[in-house]
Amino acid sequence: MNIQAEKLELIKMLVTIQDTSILKKIKKLLEKQQTDDFFHDLNKEQIASIKRGLEDVKQGKTISHEKVKKRYAKWL
Repeated sequence: MNIQAEKLELIKMLVTIQDTSILKKIKKLLEKQQTDDFFHDLNKEQIASIKRGLEDVKQGKTISHEKVKKRYAKWL
């Protein structure tokens, strides 16, 4: 089935749904897909780690890709 036919099938199904909880779940799923942002799915520790990394970048605390490759070459 092509994508247009799939969309039409979904539209037909949507117009018959009477349960608002299902509609809310579908809406939430579609909104999440549109943002495609995984950040909100991360736990507090992961978010804190990312923020620390971004702060390190701001402060110039970085290592070039070349230096990392040399340092870890024996494991790659």
